[in-house]
Amino acid sequence: MGNYKIVFKSSAIKELEEIALKKDRNALITSISSLSDNPRPRGCKKMTSRSAFRIRKGIYGVIYQVDDERQLVKIFKIGKRREVYR
Repeated sequence: MGNYKIVFKSSAIKELEEIALKKDRNALITSISSLSDNPRPRGCKKMTSRSAFRIRKGIYGVIYQVDDERQLVKIFKIGKRREVYR
């Protein structure tokens, strides 16, 4: 696997900043950063409703797309798992 660049949709940055507990926010940042080395880590799932993947970290979920040609990971949505898939 190559070294992928991670880009955030502006709304995803706001969603990340709104996470109240710093330890939860830091855990998500660590998980998202690891996507640059492996954009399809163990435990990620391909979503059926859209051409995207999701990872989970605690009560939070991250929805993202992978562009292998341009080696790009685009983060679309971050939030609590019960809300992030809506």
